[in-house]
Amino acid sequence: MSPPSTSEGFAGDPYLAGVDPTALRGGCYERRQRVIEGTSEQPPFGLPLVAAWRSLPPSLESAYAALAKRVASCLQSTTGQADGGSCNSEPEAHIYPFEDLHVTVVTFRNSLDPVPADSKRKDAVKRFCIDVAEESTKREGWPKGKIVLRLRPKEIHLGTKNAFILWEEMSGAIEAMRPCLREEMEARKCAARGDGGIDPSTELSSFFVPTIAHSTFLRFYKRPSDPARLKELFGGSDLLDMLPGEVVVDANATLVYEDTPCMHIPPDDTHILWRAD
Repeated sequence: MSPPSTSEGFAGDPYLAGVDPTALRGGCYERRQRVIEGTSEQPPFGLPLVAAWRSLPPSLESAYAALAKRVASCLQSTTGQADGGSCNSEPEAHIYPFEDLHVTVVTFRNSLDPVPADSKRKDAVKRFCIDVAEESTKREGWPKGKIVLRLRPKEIHLGTKNAFILWEEMSGAIEAMRPCLREEMEARKCAARGDGGIDPSTELSSFFVPTIAHSTFLRFYKRPSDPARLKELFGGSDLLDMLPGEVVVDANATLVYEDTPCMHIPPDDTHILWRAD
């Protein structure tokens, strides 16, 4: 495994800028609800289409729990998996709970983008993305039948603001979905502008198609107090060796409304906008 690509420059991840850690603490549910409901600002309005969310197998869960605990031991305090602090502590990082892990297929709308003040506008943006997702499945290149991913961990990558598991996706399913979604998005741009429709060039300007299959599992709130210790851990092979050699999982391609950072959302009708058959 290659060593971390960074030597200096650790900083807080923009996705967590201004986020009250209580919103990401699993053990502080009542306070989390008060933070979300009592905020004067609009909640984030992210629209990612993800795979393997809430469907990763138990064989990975125990291995990930051990990996998360090992990473958390290099940080003073964390939220999420292996929560290393009280509801009042100031954490250095958020480590995704196992149920929040996923592989992003495409991002229709970045949760950092300004939120439309008009609820009808938000609904129109959601509807547009649902239509793009649904019509993409009818394109020739979309995988047929039940879509199963075969994920082989390739690297545990430490960046300046986050860390992720880099997968080698052996089935080719995600690689097949992405051009269908990109082509459908392009095909629908002009039609969407008429009759009061949205303008994707502005309201979905952050539409992004990744070129890798990865699962982000850590985001920094701020620069860690002991970066050298983290670099040493990620620079070896110990973390990678903790994961199973291959993970087989239903793709479960899902378009979600991400109103809390880091996919820390329930799998309910409010947040699940569309799911591939």
